[in-house]
Amino acid sequence: MNQSHHFRISSRLLAALVCIAVIPCCASATDAPRTVVYEWNPSGFRSIPVYQGTPVTRATGQTAQCITALGAEWNNYIVVSPGKLKGGHEYTAILKYEIVTPPKFPGNFYMFARSKSLGQRYDIWQTWGGDAHNSGIARLSFHLKEADDWVFTVGCKGPAAQIIDSFQIIEGNGFAYLPAEKNPVTAVKPSPLPVATGAPPITIDPPTAKAGPVLSAKDFGLVADNPSSPPTNAVATENFAAIKRAIDACRQQGAARLVFPKGVYRFYSNEPIPFDKLNDLVIDGQDSEFIFEKIHGGVATINVTECNRCVMKNIRVDWDWTVTPLASLCRVVNATADGLTCDLAFPDLNEKEIELVKKAPWMGLTAMEPEFFRFKTEQILRCSVPQCTSLPDNVLQVTFKQPVPVVVGETYFLRHQYYEMPAFRIGDSSHLLFDNVTIYSMPGMGWTNRGEMSHWGFRNCKITRREGSRRPVTTTADGFHVVESLGNLLLENCEFTGISEDNINIHDNCFQGVERNDDHTLTLVGNPRWRFKVAVDHTIELFYADYSPIRFQSRINAVTYKGNDTILTLDEKLPNPLSPQTIVGNKHYHTSNVRIANCQFHGGGRILTSAQNLTIEDCLFDHTSMAVQLAVDITPPLWAEGSPASNIVLRRNTFESVNATGRVDGAAVCTFTRWPAGSTTSYPLYRDILIEKNRFVNTLGPTLSLRTCQNVVVRDNLIDMVKASDNITPMASVFFVEHSSDLKLGGNRWEVGAAAVKPGVLYDPETTSKLDAAGNILVRP
Repeated sequence: MNQSHHFRISSRLLAALVCIAVIPCCASATDAPRTVVYEWNPSGFRSIPVYQGTPVTRATGQTAQCITALGAEWNNYIVVSPGKLKGGHEYTAILKYEIVTPPKFPGNFYMFARSKSLGQRYDIWQTWGGDAHNSGIARLSFHLKEADDWVFTVGCKGPAAQIIDSFQIIEGNGFAYLPAEKNPVTAVKPSPLPVATGAPPITIDPPTAKAGPVLSAKDFGLVADNPSSPPTNAVATENFAAIKRAIDACRQQGAARLVFPKGVYRFYSNEPIPFDKLNDLVIDGQDSEFIFEKIHGGVATINVTECNRCVMKNIRVDWDWTVTPLASLCRVVNATADGLTCDLAFPDLNEKEIELVKKAPWMGLTAMEPEFFRFKTEQILRCSVPQCTSLPDNVLQVTFKQPVPVVVGETYFLRHQYYEMPAFRIGDSSHLLFDNVTIYSMPGMGWTNRGEMSHWGFRNCKITRREGSRRPVTTTADGFHVVESLGNLLLENCEFTGISEDNINIHDNCFQGVERNDDHTLTLVGNPRWRFKVAVDHTIELFYADYSPIRFQSRINAVTYKGNDTILTLDEKLPNPLSPQTIVGNKHYHTSNVRIANCQFHGGGRILTSAQNLTIEDCLFDHTSMAVQLAVDITPPLWAEGSPASNIVLRRNTFESVNATGRVDGAAVCTFTRWPAGSTTSYPLYRDILIEKNRFVNTLGPTLSLRTCQNVVVRDNLIDMVKASDNITPMASVFFVEHSSDLKLGGNRWEVGAAAVKPGVLYDPETTSKLDAAGNILVRP
């Protein structure tokens, strides 16, 4: 295990009402003395039953304190009381430590700031972990929103012990600033670094020509809606049986095509439509609609599995909102001061639809701009509704079980469904093409992909609202989601609109939290068989808690399951000792060679990915929640997704007013890490990146936020801030860098109007090396 850790994070530096001080020219912020506003005295620590202190004398003669925490949950043993830290100011907390007894995984050590008056939404956190005898320095640069009751706390989650040598809070963030200039003196030099090339050409083989018949689903009993009579569940149930008969016939007869006469077809079943075990087949909907109306949790509406050289085209898929609404748009007419009762107007709904809302689940409220259905925040107000009373003018009087702090006059997105049922579940297939397939809505994800997937693509596909619709959502979870694959994925000329979570999420899974049973047996603690997939003959790879390689690989020769644990028997001898925080990867899966081109993203979430050999080019990101995020995200016990990524190209994209919700400091493009051991690492997770010839318009936060990167070239980009929005953050348009090296960030152009922005590069000099930002140009109209 690495024996030292050096963490630094800038959390909520971009809070909208606060100005940030930057260091002019190239000087490091650490060159000037900074005022210490709080310093902890190890000798003054007083033990109590829950937190016990033992003085430690270091070889240098310095006194430290070993603090042992016994509490099962949150142990806050250093507290900086209100009044020491002031709202509207920036600080850096620095703690030097040595771990004696680590918390049981996934517990960790932490420090955080909280204002009781503002609430936990504005908490600022830094966490760290490690094994016994690991030592390091935890740093947290932070910006406090205006409030007079900020409290800063140091502690640990669960029983643990650590020696604290020193802890202090000083003024300022310690960053340095390299401004863009009107007439740069230093010219841009060609990059001596290897430049990323992104995805190679991706080929998808068409169905092999064969003499099989052309079958029509109508001949197997499929019945389209009749305009003269309302649809019935009996017809929808029989349609499911009919389409199964048609698919069986395709397998038995070796059909070349399966066609659907143009129409609207309804399906009612507890099972997905099983397009599986098909080869060399074209499925042509001829612009038909498939409408579904029964939620069967965890089961997709359509399965496409174990298919090879198949095409599915000209199909539209939708959910029947007259049976179960997926979400509603409501405006708060009035509310009581205690937050328990409010009147909600539903201007887009009629009386019958409001009755459906009363019966539907109420999962949470999120502020939304009502004209274009754009989220205004990431905050979800959790709610449950025991009582609803109908009032005139499409108003419901609602009584909550617990207070919900709605704002009178605000419009909210009311979620009724979340992950209940995806439209398409795709797996274990190759050379599969979706062409002109549209999803109007679904109570879950649009396309979910996992397993032995390779060489598959999506052309001219859409997730979009029906024309003229006022539905506030299309898919209630991610639009497009890859859990693991064998690579070679193409998305071309596609559109993603109105999605409530990530527009696209492409990654491979990993796992953290292990137990070494003996030399050849490893338990993945808390890993059910469906989460992190492994099988005999797969090869696993082990990593330290910061994802740096242990350089151990082994073939799996047996897999057993015990409760929620996965037990692996390995060919090779395991390292000894082995940290519980060890990260496990499965080399069998490798989501590499991904190309996203000529796609449009209107609202909704980001592209979240950790793919290898990735190209995103000629795309439009219009008011999305962030745009592109390279990420490793390990959040036990919920998920562990992502891995180090490399060879990434972002080219000729347009980013329009993205990230109004302020995710990850409001950045348009960012690298991001979240795991129990902390949110930053000195190990470069993201390597070989080229960002060129893009146009960033009205970036509300940083244009780029680059953390734990190596070999990054950013050139020939236009940052257009001529008509900057009123809600830009103090670091709007900057390139922000920390924990990174080998960066060529010069030769970019900022066009700035009257907005008070600071174009250029803001970086942490303590964790950034080999940075060249020469030739960045500032233009003021």
